[in-house]
Amino acid sequence: MTVSKDAEKVLSKINRDELVQLALDVCNIDSPTGYEKDVLEFIYAWLDKEGFSPKKVGMLEHRYNIVGTLKGKGKGHSLLFNAHTDTTLSKDDTWIQANVGDPIWHSAWRDGDSLIGYGIVNDKGPLTATLIAAKALKQSGVELKGDLLVTAVCSEISRDPVDDQQPPKYYSREIGAEYLVAHGTVADYALVAESSAHAYSGVLSGMAAMKMTVTLEGMYAYIPYLKRPTTMTESPNAIVRMAKVIEAFEDWAYAYQQKYRQDFDGATVIPKASIVGIRGGDPTTCGSVTGVCSLYAKAFTPPGFNPMNLLRELQEACDKTGISVKVELYGFRPGYAGKNTETLTDAIGKAHQSVFNEKIRPVPPEIPSMWRDCNVFNGFGIPSVTYGPGGGAGTLPKGAAFGMAIDELYGFAKAYALIALDICNRPRT
Repeated sequence: MTVSKDAEKVLSKINRDELVQLALDVCNIDSPTGYEKDVLEFIYAWLDKEGFSPKKVGMLEHRYNIVGTLKGKGKGHSLLFNAHTDTTLSKDDTWIQANVGDPIWHSAWRDGDSLIGYGIVNDKGPLTATLIAAKALKQSGVELKGDLLVTAVCSEISRDPVDDQQPPKYYSREIGAEYLVAHGTVADYALVAESSAHAYSGVLSGMAAMKMTVTLEGMYAYIPYLKRPTTMTESPNAIVRMAKVIEAFEDWAYAYQQKYRQDFDGATVIPKASIVGIRGGDPTTCGSVTGVCSLYAKAFTPPGFNPMNLLRELQEACDKTGISVKVELYGFRPGYAGKNTETLTDAIGKAHQSVFNEKIRPVPPEIPSMWRDCNVFNGFGIPSVTYGPGGGAGTLPKGAAFGMAIDELYGFAKAYALIALDICNRPRT
């Protein structure tokens, strides 16, 4: 597909080697959720050096959001690129993954024609593609009518506070993109740059956090006085009783994802739930049998979902065990199906065809079945979709769990630039 002379000027400014180096620089700054400061400072300095007049918009001094702006010259639409800086695991998360110290989680490197590292995929690779796209637009001298905003946010992956794990150490998504938009960073459209298998989706799921607690009030046992056998539901140990609750939860979770599966135009949501933690007892105890145990779970929720349905159904499932279980919600954020996204998806489709010589692929159900910051923008009435690399051209080296082909990331930097050129030069009516 042929492109305009303006598009050619912009694309000629996208430097493949510069993109690779920036991606490696950003991804080699370890930034697990809660520790984003160093990478945010790097991105802020880069945007400042490149003339984007960046601002810090944040609740906390060490965890904030960044917005850089390329001002338009006329009355075009404004477009916001969004990507997050936090990654999933810190080196202290030894109870989440056995290999939490491996370099794949905390760094990035080049292996032939691929970039390897968890951060390359989620989400600092797509983030750097938006930065390079914005720089190319600025350097090209091609005039934009509307503003282009480039944002880098904290706490998209997030950690929901519960029990004694509270702020200021633990915050949820309220300090990330939600804080950014609520404090004045808005646009006509928002593109969330995340790995999306060469597809886009304006449908994203919400997230619910649940806690199930077994409390054996008035019952105390010291190990030498334990009497066996007992059934699991009669055990004086709350942890043992919780085993039956886990079994009930797993049955409920499968029924939940079947019952609330939803098909939207071009997207299918399969809302899944899983246990994410269990707390009970003290491994240093002198031998007291545990009388309190809590189970923690996360469930993705389809757009428009009432969380009271989840609470009631999960309580009913627990009640069937014959064990007294208290079910409560400690976090909820709704999902949305974006409205009025047609202008944005049209621009994405044209740019994708131009760069990759293929039509936009059907979105796999895993993408709309998860949370992304599209929900923030769509919730505020800003039409938003997610679109990015992953699962596209090229293959990773054998044994590499996370990463992407350099040419694929390079192609998406081009696509992002063409999308901005298109949207920002469409006149407002």
